[in-house]
Amino acid sequence: MERKNSNKPVQRVVRTGKPVKKRRKKPLTKGQRVAKTIFATIGKVLLTSFLVMVITGCIVGTALTIYVLQYVDSEPVIQLSEVEMSNSGTIFGINAQGDYEVVQQISRGAKREWVSLSQIPQDLQDAFVYFEDERFYSHEGVDFKRTFGAVLNEILNLFHIGSGGDRFGGSTITQQLVKNINGDIYNRTVEVKIKEIMQAMNLERNYSKDQILEAYLNIAGLHFNTIGVQAGANLYFGKDVSELTLAECASLAVITKSPKNYNPISNPEANKTRRDNCLKKMLEFDRITQEEYEEAINTPVVTVDQSNTESEEEQETTTNKQSWFVDAVIEDVIDDLVEQYDYTEEYAEEKLYTGGWKVYSTMEIQTQQRMEAIFENDDNFNASPYNSETMPQASMVIMDYEGNVRGLIGGRGEKDQARGFNRATMAYRGFGSTIKPLSAYTPALEQNLITWSTVMMDEPVMEITDPKTGEKRQWPSNYSKKYNGPVSIVDAVRNSLNTIPVQLVQSLGVDNSYKFMKDELGFSKLVKDTSQIGEDSMALGSAATNLVELTAAYQMFGNGGYYVEPTTYTKVVDMSGKVILDNTKREKKQVISTDTATVMNRMLWEAVNNGGTGARAASSKWEVVGKSGTSNDYIDLAFAGCTPYYVASIRYGFDDNSAISNKMGRHDISLWKTVMESVQQDLPSKKFDLNMTGVVQERYCTETGLLAGSDCTSTKTGYFRESNIPAVCTGHDGAQSTSDSEQSTVSAIQ
Repeated sequence: MERKNSNKPVQRVVRTGKPVKKRRKKPLTKGQRVAKTIFATIGKVLLTSFLVMVITGCIVGTALTIYVLQYVDSEPVIQLSEVEMSNSGTIFGINAQGDYEVVQQISRGAKREWVSLSQIPQDLQDAFVYFEDERFYSHEGVDFKRTFGAVLNEILNLFHIGSGGDRFGGSTITQQLVKNINGDIYNRTVEVKIKEIMQAMNLERNYSKDQILEAYLNIAGLHFNTIGVQAGANLYFGKDVSELTLAECASLAVITKSPKNYNPISNPEANKTRRDNCLKKMLEFDRITQEEYEEAINTPVVTVDQSNTESEEEQETTTNKQSWFVDAVIEDVIDDLVEQYDYTEEYAEEKLYTGGWKVYSTMEIQTQQRMEAIFENDDNFNASPYNSETMPQASMVIMDYEGNVRGLIGGRGEKDQARGFNRATMAYRGFGSTIKPLSAYTPALEQNLITWSTVMMDEPVMEITDPKTGEKRQWPSNYSKKYNGPVSIVDAVRNSLNTIPVQLVQSLGVDNSYKFMKDELGFSKLVKDTSQIGEDSMALGSAATNLVELTAAYQMFGNGGYYVEPTTYTKVVDMSGKVILDNTKREKKQVISTDTATVMNRMLWEAVNNGGTGARAASSKWEVVGKSGTSNDYIDLAFAGCTPYYVASIRYGFDDNSAISNKMGRHDISLWKTVMESVQQDLPSKKFDLNMTGVVQERYCTETGLLAGSDCTSTKTGYFRESNIPAVCTGHDGAQSTSDSEQSTVSAIQ
């Protein structure tokens, strides 16, 4: 059979008949076209926004899920074995072996007594569980159904939608336990709540429901400074927790949401309303019978006499015997919490006292104890014309060369209160001539304005009107009430002359002296005097500071020119081990060169060991360098000194700013030595290990201050920076013996 040709074109079928006309659309009006464009644009925007939200939500959800999983796995587990102490802060010090040791437990003095779950009636357990967290035994730390319900309820209340019922929280018992342990009772930020969720889930993974419930029932706050159900049963009903009736169990369980408003003593009606709701919940979950329910709601709850309670204002902090050092640590931690976390002082204090935090202080326990033994002994404060009762107050600070406060005393005599007026940290006073090495001599030496032997004129700088007498007088005057004419810098330091540092501050500029002390040496309350004799505050020590700041500033004379911000603690950690505050990485800042520090150390040696005003501090066992000070009108006596081991400052003065009798002498310096000999009694004899790089010892002419020449008959040995060595003396006529550069320096100063 012949095959048909497949390549033959197919005939096109042509339809015949009347053609169908297309119906033309009615053209849109201009308004319709605009509306169509607008709605199309809106639709695109909405669709795009929706897709962006979906994608973003997926990304955020994925990231959040990863974060949650990592957080739950990495966050340290709260140790319930330590919860029994969760309402106390612990302060540690350093013992003689260099190990941390507890020195103080601080708390609100709450009434509490831990009881095991087996001692707590089942009715009380059920009352708490089914009123506070009905799915407690089934959730894993977080009741997401209740959490979402609480969020929705807040939204409805915000927009006044629905019945306007009471707000309720989404926290489970586990979350509330975490909140109480962490002390975040008042800080309810989103960040804190999220952290609580993570920690609650972590807690549930490591502890049984019974362990969690026992801890919660023992640390729940029940008002009137009462913690836990055992203390609550005693307070409200005068009985052991095991003896509570069903109605009393419900009455106790409903307090925790707002103890002040719902406790049965202050607000019995509000307590009754919530108590009945609690009993109804217990009935709903078959924890009690109908008969038990009816009996309980019809049984009045009888509380103890209200006189057995105390108001929150009357609650006192447990102090035991709290040292001046502990006082200072507490204040410093509170201040740092306020600064770093923007807490209120009240909230910061609450965290410290009730959060179970551990504070690792810098206190050397043995140093503190030895200081206390001396300052509490009245026999050490008998100096004519005073006795142990009339003697001026005294305070002292001992620090190492890394800025760590090792011992601190805020007053003499037996300490009788916690966190009272601490004269070592809270008294901002003038410290007289102890300021001179800081404000005048050190910066002038650093800037090569002076050397060890530079000769200056001890003479009045100006004439002023005495504010007391109204008469004209020369200013400044020296302690000796006389002027000595030409003197060397080292002699001016040794004899604590007033005229020389004033001239140096004038030459440096009051602003420069002020900036050095404030910006480099940490004088926080220093005020720059703008009066005609503003040099007084910078050069002569009328500017206010406290003992801690003064002591910290003197570090540079014993550690090669470094300043480290002083601290009374190294770190604060919470119950989970998280570091809350960290002072372990403070900057060690070089504020003067090493050679300047060495020369100043030797000048201050002269002030103690070569007939200077600090002679009473000299020791045959350790080198001592330092400077004495007396503020205007003899209101304050002070001494700041260094040994190879410590830097320490002491201050005497009356709290009412009365003048100290000059007949007493320098009892402050003598006591400084007594304390340091006690503190360092176990340490070997030692001299300063000075860095002599850039420093040379040379003989100089005492008449001209230049290096001794062959014709000089009166010479001494001094310490000089290699960068600023005087010329050699060729005669004793100033114009002939002084080089041009040296002459210009001396003239500028004079």
